[in-house]
Amino acid sequence: MPDFTAVPGSAARIWIDEFELSQQSSGAEFQAELTTESYNIMGQSAVQQYAATPSFSIPHHGYYTGHGATPNLGYFEEALYARLGTTLPVTVTLILGPITYTMFGSWGTQLTIDAPVEGLITMDGNWASPDSIRRGAFVASQAFPTQGLNSTPVDLGAANIANAIVVHAHGFTGAEVVTVAVQTASTVNGSYTPWLTASLTGPKAAVVLGGGAHGQFARALVTLPGGLPTGVNVMAAMLYI
Repeated sequence: MPDFTAVPGSAARIWIDEFELSQQSSGAEFQAELTTESYNIMGQSAVQQYAATPSFSIPHHGYYTGHGATPNLGYFEEALYARLGTTLPVTVTLILGPITYTMFGSWGTQLTIDAPVEGLITMDGNWASPDSIRRGAFVASQAFPTQGLNSTPVDLGAANIANAIVVHAHGFTGAEVVTVAVQTASTVNGSYTPWLTASLTGPKAAVVLGGGAHGQFARALVTLPGGLPTGVNVMAAMLYI
């Protein structure tokens, strides 16, 4: 029998738009629900059924960590509050080691704060989407401090076909453009060719459709604008739609 090794929850990571909130989070879950409806019609003795609209959610738990001098700089409470019931789509990516789950048409539906006298202030949020959830393959999540830096290649297991990329990035302003190119190759030390590219004007998350067949190994190449001495933080994954 295969030797399976359980993966600890501490290996998970979560990005909300341009912010990685992993260091402020105590956990998250991915929930998918598909209900069925029953009905009767003339000429049929058997009960008929059809699948209703699926729903997806990512309950998100963490800690109150204060607030920034400027709103929405990536503090847990600020990130949840700013996206609570918003009409603007929120992009959420939950990283589970080599795989990811991304909701790119979601919104915040919950903000609960628990402030016990003897204990830490904790928070619970929930990200929900009616149908915009995609499973993907993790490519990179790291700081890119210099121009033209590649991430460490990851093994996708086999050559396959993917249809999009998701990119989250922060550490630059709305007047600057950061380009993230996902490249693939057939061998880890082989020749990497561009597979799909995302250009972000200002810190944000983006989903770019396209792609197609790809090699077994992938990496991200990040091109930074001039005048960014500290670089940017970028997360990238290939999505299978």
